[in-house]
Amino acid sequence: MSQEWEEYPNCPCCGTIDQDWHDGLPPKKDGDRWKATCYNCGNDYYVELKATATSATFRTFLLLTETATFRTFLLLTETATFRTFLLLTETKEVKPKS
Repeated sequence: MSQEWEEYPNCPCCGTIDQDWHDGLPPKKDGDRWKATCYNCGNDYYVELKATATSATFRTFLLLTETATFRTFLLLTETATFRTFLLLTETKEVKPKS
């Protein structure tokens, strides 16, 4: 099993990368660890979140979720005294197939 830090969780059994890891999870913070199940092979494995500070005074997280009909961006900026959340949702036009 790989112990290297990756941008997204990958299944140690089949290597599937889970870019939608945050769907259905409560908010996570640096150092949190949880059990995940691979949507491809069904293997259970553990994921640990490592947040990196972008400067000495604040950190920023950007998450993107996209489906065929909508796209959601969540931007979180956090300092020692406050948190700012920005949530944008864009609905795509879906044309019926002829």
